[in-house]
Amino acid sequence: MQLHTFLGTTANLARSNRVLTTMVVVLAIGYTINTAGVFYALEHHTTILIPPSGGSGLTVTPHRADQPYLSEITRYISSLAWSYSPATARPQFNELLRHVAADHYQQLQAQLYDLASRVEKSGAVSSIHIQHMAIQHDSGTITLTARRLISLPGQIPDDRRATLIVRFILENGRFKVTELQDLTKE
Repeated sequence: MQLHTFLGTTANLARSNRVLTTMVVVLAIGYTINTAGVFYALEHHTTILIPPSGGSGLTVTPHRADQPYLSEITRYISSLAWSYSPATARPQFNELLRHVAADHYQQLQAQLYDLASRVEKSGAVSSIHIQHMAIQHDSGTITLTARRLISLPGQIPDDRRATLIVRFILENGRFKVTELQDLTKE
């Protein structure tokens, strides 16, 4: 009788071990498939931004952005960089530095703070009106053709055609400025 109970208990344990082993294997396969799916989703995700003004969404992937997004962010960056007054230059440049790539931060910070000091001392006011924008995705360059109005106290405002360059990279779908350049002849 005790032998019969012992054999029955041993058989039940062996059966339980097989069921548990099967469940562990099924869970391991499920976790592996889930992990592969998560990595695939992270590599191929697309973010659609809907601007506050409404309209169609803007699509951004980790390494590429669509035309409306680049146009919108370029207008914002260019207004921060090239439309300023003595009272707004430093706060605008601080806001602009939030959109600068980390490896170019020190260089652009020195350049913008130097410009802010000169603007505050001279009382210069600048504004731009973008007329044309050419975006080259492959080289990460946006060329702006604009009317730039610069006025100094006591002088006639200087209204000229300006060619402005914004170089950028996309880091995880975020627009990061690497260089700002004004090609306008002095």
